[in-house]
Amino acid sequence: MGLRLTEGLHLQVGDIDGARKLVHVHRGKGAKDRYVPLPQRTLVRLREYWACHRHPHWLFPAVGRSHQQAHTALHPMKAGQWRLPQERPIW
Repeated sequence: MGLRLTEGLHLQVGDIDGARKLVHVHRGKGAKDRYVPLPQRTLVRLREYWACHRHPHWLFPAVGRSHQQAHTALHPMKAGQWRLPQERPIW
């Protein structure tokens, strides 16, 4: 799935179209909306994640705020600690 970091952090629950396997990206590069294909494997992982971390609005909520901030999300990534539950790192 080809998303920029901030695009992923701004995803809302309603942006995921599981039936059509698409992600609606709002205001991406150039302030344009677009749809990105959502692989079945990623959809399954997102459903597993959302079952544990339900938030009525944001897919990746922050504690006490609306959504995660890019600089906050980068700290564990730089340390090599951030991974989705899958066989290989995503970067």
